[in-house]
This record gives sequence, structure tokens and C-alpha cells, in this order.
Amino acid sequence: MKDELSRALWNLTMTQFALESLRAKSIKRALEILEVEMDVGVLRLNTLAKEADSDGRERVVSALREVRAYRLSPPPRGVGPGHRCEGNNRARCSRL
Repeated sequence: MKDELSRALWNLTMTQFALESLRAKSIKRALEILEVEMDVGVLRLNTLAKEADSDGRERVVSALREVRAYRLSPPPRGVGPGHRCEGNNRARCSRL
């Protein structure tokens, strides 16, 4: 229960930060927040996959492939150099 409460609070807080960033027209900040949220989701899936049945593992693999495809696509214009998936960091973003 405590872990579920912590996750719900984390999700709510991160969503609020992303929305506030979008309202302030800070697209780069919103993208970074959502990228962190995606990282957290990937880590959670990794943990859950160990306990999942074969159908659950297939769903995890499918979701991770979608994440990898997203991360291998070029970042949006305006994100520019220094984004965590640019340059030498692109390899890190493709490791799923």
C-alpha cells in the first residue's frame, strides 16, 4: 500500500510539473519531465516482468519496443544539443 501511495504521489507530481511547464510554454522542461517519467516506467516494468506470466512478459516486451522506437526517433525541433538523447547519449536511450 505504501509503495502504491508513493507511486501515485510521484505520478501526480510529475504530471503537474509537466503541465505547468507546458502552460508556461517551457516545452523543453516538460519533455525532460516526461522522459524521467518514462524512465521510471521502464524500471517498474523491469521489476514487474520478473513476476509476470508469459502473456504479461510479452506485453512488457511490446511496450519496451515502443519506448525504444520513440527514443531512437529524432528529438523535436527546439530541444537541441544537450538533450539526454542527443549525440553520445543516444546510445543510452536505445538500450532497452
